[in-house]
Amino acid sequence: MASQCEMLLDLLKVRGDRGVTWPDALADVGTARLAARIKDLRDEGENIETRHVKTARGATVACYVWHPPADAPQRFVELGLGL
Repeated sequence: MASQCEMLLDLLKVRGDRGVTWPDALADVGTARLAARIKDLRDEGENIETRHVKTARGATVACYVWHPPADAPQRFVELGLGL
């Protein structure tokens, strides 16, 4: 079984610029501790941007977006694959 960090990284790559919010992580990865898993991934060297977005109800939530390494071949970037 994949770890929550591995599953989250895969989800970040698949979602691209749409990013991942807490409800996404809870539903797709099974973690209620999204910020902690993002920190773990950043500590492993992943480039993850935090964006603040408004919900339909006006609340501001964090949305995390993964960015591939600058030296990643374009075909890997287009497919959302890491190296």
